[in-house]
Parts: sequence; structure tokens; C-alpha cells
Amino acid sequence: MFDLLVSFLALAAPVPEGVAPPKGPPPTFRTVASLDAAKGIVLVNETVAVPVTVTKAVQRNVGGQNVVENVTVTEMRQETRTIQIRLADNEITRGDGTALSADAAKEAIQPGMVLVVSNGPLDPAYRRLMAKEAVIFSFKKADK
Repeated sequence: MFDLLVSFLALAAPVPEGVAPPKGPPPTFRTVASLDAAKGIVLVNETVAVPVTVTKAVQRNVGGQNVVENVTVTEMRQETRTIQIRLADNEITRGDGTALSADAAKEAIQPGMVLVVSNGPLDPAYRRLMAKEAVIFSFKKADK
């Protein structure tokens, strides 16, 4: 849902002359759960929408009579998952595009902070929205 909002805001803003709109999907945001600096591993929480089948009692008017029927529907629910990311397996940059080594990332990443995550290089159109201090992961590999 948040990705959709970011996409909408990015597309709704007027585009200055000479600036190309984004070509790829928007980044996502994940919260740092913990960092194991010795192993170079960060655990991050991600929120995903998961389809869940539920049965609901629905009241309908059939032939002038109120009838309660059980109906099976699919709802989307938000779930938080924790995934493990190896610092050495990903390109890590700041919001201004400055590369961070795995060692520098260990210093920059703190539990509770929000990371910007992109599947591949972050499009410059999205990078312009980031504070220069933002930590951006360009995923190459994530371990579930």
C-alpha cells in the first residue's frame, strides 16, 4: 500500500524540464530489527499483504425475509516478517549516492532505523526524494 502511495506522489508531482520520470518500481521501506556486526548480517522487518480466506455471516433480504448466509471471502491482511540480509551481498549507498562499504554500513545502521530497499539500482527519480543520510540497500540477494 505504501509503495502505491509513493508511486502516486512521485507521479502526481510536476516533472521539471529535463527530468525523466522513474523507469522502475519504487523502493520499499524496512525497519532494522537487529544487526550482528561480527557476522555482517542485518535482520529487517518487512510488512507484506497476505491473502486470507475467511467465512463471514452476511444478512440478505430474500423474498422479504432476512436470511443470514455464510459466505467465504478473501481478505488482505498485513503481516510483518523478519528477513536476514548479508551486508556483503548487497550494494549499500547513502541518499546522495555515496557508496558505503560493509564496515561503514555497520556503523550507520542502528536497530529501529528505516532502510530504503531497492531491487537493483535505485532510479535517480526516487533517489532525489531521499535525504542524503538515508541508507539504501540495492538487493542482490535476500535470505528468507
